[in-house]
Amino acid sequence: MIILLSDPGKAKLSRETVRNLTEPKTHACLALVAILTAFLSGCSSFLGLPSYYDPTTYKNLTDLKPEIHALYDTFLNDTVDQARIAAIRLKLAQAYE
Repeated sequence: MIILLSDPGKAKLSRETVRNLTEPKTHACLALVAILTAFLSGCSSFLGLPSYYDPTTYKNLTDLKPEIHALYDTFLNDTVDQARIAAIRLKLAQAYE
């Protein structure tokens, strides 16, 4: 893009740039890019990309919530039980798989 500065403080596009922006080929290319972007972003789940929602993982993680809350409650009064933390971390890792 060529910008001509004939008057300081005012920027103007050159005639060549304006002509290129108003050509039908430019409009067709921009429309094609917009359509392809919409198509590819809307159909990403059909392309084999991983889904961000898995009902089994959701159920497993929500089943672990009471255990995690009980563990958090022990942090207020008791000493930190590293074995219990490791056990819950293992369960969380298994739920994510």
